[in-house]
Amino acid sequence: LLWLVRAALRALMYGLAYLGIFTGLALAVRSPARARVACVLALFGLWFGHGLSRWAWLDQQLPGLRASAWLFPGQYQELLWSPSWLVSGAAALALLAIGSVAFAGGHGSFRRADACARCACRISASATARSWRSPA
Repeated sequence: LLWLVRAALRALMYGLAYLGIFTGLALAVRSPARARVACVLALFGLWFGHGLSRWAWLDQQLPGLRASAWLFPGQYQELLWSPSWLVSGAAALALLAIGSVAFAGGHGSFRRADACARCACRISASATARSWRSPA
């Protein structure tokens, strides 16, 4: 039973990283159709970017590229299945951090755009009210 609980928690942590990325991206895009396309492209981009960052030949050409692999959730998949609680716990925390940062970025973008839209609405409403009050 313990292995089932650990497997469920690992799958949850791994899924939450991607959920945070895709939710943040959808909030930043602000359109359902564009969000779907952006999320699918992001999924392939994450897969492709993680593969490139682990490619040995490219790592020889661009030293330090291997360090960028830790920015991709796929890097932590094997670490989550480590028998050590310390290793799998650190991987789970890193995945939560990746998802949280991505979500916070998308949420910040959404709030900024929403605030700008409200300011523009107030400005246009006050300009309209002034034009109605002014004698013609």
